[in-house]
Amino acid sequence: EGSPRFLYMGRLDLHTKGLDLLLRALALGISQGKLPPTLRLDFIGADWGDQSKLELLADRLAITQNVRFLGHILDRSPSAIMALYDLLVLPSRFDGFGLVVLEAMVAAKPVIVSEEAGISSYVKKAQCGYLVRPDSNSISLGLIRAVQTRDEWRSMGRKGKDFAYKHLTWDKSAEQACQEYGKLLHEVCTSR
Repeated sequence: EGSPRFLYMGRLDLHTKGLDLLLRALALGISQGKLPPTLRLDFIGADWGDQSKLELLADRLAITQNVRFLGHILDRSPSAIMALYDLLVLPSRFDGFGLVVLEAMVAAKPVIVSEEAGISSYVKKAQCGYLVRPDSNSISLGLIRAVQTRDEWRSMGRKGKDFAYKHLTWDKSAEQACQEYGKLLHEVCTSR
């Protein structure tokens, strides 16, 4: 119901996290009339020196009414914050894993995630989000696709949560690591 509320949560690192790409993607979708002009995108996280650049870019792109920079919120858990939003966006140019995406999955929120984030393969398997390339056109198409399939968000969120609890717990990670170490040890021992 109402205008879509999207969230980026993480450090305000313009280049690594692709936040400049995200702002350009949002502006592109709105200017083409393919995204609602009332769509809200909030940025929550510590400033790594790029917030003023992002604010200037938002102003230059004429999307300041769509974007808010809320800083680092210390008095609420990530899940409590995510509960206020419809969807999480992580448009990284490169990202080791993207733990915030796992937090969104656990909170039953669909995601838009860059293919360059390590967690993207799990998002694809779980069918709990939209994969994009780290460029403004692809991210814009991901935002548009998400808005067009809004009626699927609840189902996608449930799929993500179920997948996370089935495959991405600490116990599962430890089990998989032990299996991989076992294979390596077996290879080393049999190659001698």
